[in-house]
Amino acid sequence: MKIRDKLLEKIDIVDFISKYVDLSKSGSNYKGLSPFKEENTPSFVVSPSKNIFKDFSSNKGGDAIKFYSLIKNISYKDAMLELAKEYDIKISNYENKYNKNSKYYDLLDRVNLHFNKNLEKNEKALDYLKSRSYNEDDIRKFGLGYASKSFIDLLNNFDNEILLELGLITKKENKVYDSFIDRITFPIYNLNRKIVGFGARILEDNANMPKYLNSQESIIFKKSNELFGIYDSGEKIKEFDAVILVEGFFDVLRLHKNAIVNTVASLGTSLSNNQAYMLSKLTKNIVIAYDDDTAGFNAKIRSINILNRYGFNIKVMSLNKMAKDPDEFITKYGKEKFIELLNESCDGFDFLYDYYSKNLDVKKTASKMEIINKMQDYFSTISNKIYFDIYLKRLSEKLDLSISSLSYNIKFIDKKENIYLENIENDNKRKVKKTRTIYDNIEELEEYTMLLLYYDKSLIRDYKNFNFSNENEEIFKKLLEENTNIREILNYDFFNNAEDKNKFFYILSKIDKNEITDDFKFRVYVEWVSRYMKSSLDDILNLVYSSNFDNMSKEEYNKYLEYNKKLKNLKLAKNIHDVKKIFYEYLEYEGEKKL
Repeated sequence: MKIRDKLLEKIDIVDFISKYVDLSKSGSNYKGLSPFKEENTPSFVVSPSKNIFKDFSSNKGGDAIKFYSLIKNISYKDAMLELAKEYDIKISNYENKYNKNSKYYDLLDRVNLHFNKNLEKNEKALDYLKSRSYNEDDIRKFGLGYASKSFIDLLNNFDNEILLELGLITKKENKVYDSFIDRITFPIYNLNRKIVGFGARILEDNANMPKYLNSQESIIFKKSNELFGIYDSGEKIKEFDAVILVEGFFDVLRLHKNAIVNTVASLGTSLSNNQAYMLSKLTKNIVIAYDDDTAGFNAKIRSINILNRYGFNIKVMSLNKMAKDPDEFITKYGKEKFIELLNESCDGFDFLYDYYSKNLDVKKTASKMEIINKMQDYFSTISNKIYFDIYLKRLSEKLDLSISSLSYNIKFIDKKENIYLENIENDNKRKVKKTRTIYDNIEELEEYTMLLLYYDKSLIRDYKNFNFSNENEEIFKKLLEENTNIREILNYDFFNNAEDKNKFFYILSKIDKNEITDDFKFRVYVEWVSRYMKSSLDDILNLVYSSNFDNMSKEEYNKYLEYNKKLKNLKLAKNIHDVKKIFYEYLEYEGEKKL
């Protein structure tokens, strides 16, 4: 029996989901509020007889493993592995995704325990941590350890070949020795809660030695792919919908110790593209709280420009020269004072403008041009045209220049067609050209759709089968009301709140009405149909056939393959009528499956 089947046989889906959702009996099923989308009327259904769930508000569904993967924001396979461990089910080598790397993860776990035991026996290391206000509970909580003074501590206790592969021992001139000597150690976890490497700090500052070291990069550890402080797979970041980015290990520990647990550190001063992308999957709100020294300021600038590419709402915190870093600040002034400063964080744009305009007379033309030139990098990385227009307007106000004259010098680079992305896996940072569609993320697709519905009410019927994200749901509902017209939309009363109103008009500035061609309408509609069919076909496989093609008859299998093929060829369709024909046929097929 396969691991999936063993799990589903062992898991009571009602009891399991009840850990996360408050369920009530409803006929032969159970109902509750969606854990994936805000709602007032329960539309989340669990069927014990079919051993599946369906969330009608977000159109998500599947078995207990699928539910766990969605709740934890991990892959289906990773969910199986975690649940197999929880339910004490043995995983065969073939099924275990981590089998290839398990020897590395196992060794790192054992090395971490070894460092922990070293720390328990070393008074000097313990005294150092106590001097920084870390007690035994903190040490256990964060898994802190100690690499001894011996050059052969790890060499004498673990497999040397694996240690060398992981960079925990160093080979130089035919000599082999431990990489960390007389240092406090910090385990670095990945998003799957596995130790992939270590950070280490010397006990006494020494000008001839680096204060901090990280494990050498290995088959399972690349600094640019990991963040220190992700102890819970990013759950707290998602819960708070915000993240605080700091520089050092002790900055993270100090904030976590003070219950500010949505804090992470980039491993090294500079944030990488991969790290920014990883964070963008957890939240779009970030506060950069790097040190206030020169290196920290330069890192803030680089990070702002990187985060811009991923559409973050960026804030920058200043410690007002009261401390060198967040760790020292909280130690001196406490958590409440830190939060007070955190709430005063300025916008990324304002931080850059203030930094670049410092000591300049902005009334002088030469100073204006200097600021414009320095702000070019910032504007060139903005991926959202609305944000671009907002900040261009603010720059025009600060420099007392017209938007048209600024636009001559600062132009929006359309990253939605041909863009250049850093291939950060290559040491030479060569540029790789990549083509993307104009709606490669749901946020942009929804914005374009709002524009279509605003300018052309005849399209309403075509979009009633689709669901918008929570953020834009209310605006979408309003636009789908057939009896509304442009004049009504222009009134505040049309919207539930001023925020929706303002947001909608920012979206209106995104594209001129004349640019909404038939081709534009066609491509937006095709994208919606593609996304709908893909999600629905996945649901059919998971919900109706329990992710097993063997449960399909030959006729059902052929029909399923037929629509998968149509989905793949959808973007090759020549006109919108062909797409609608495929889509309406598919809706009938979906209805037959009772999704």
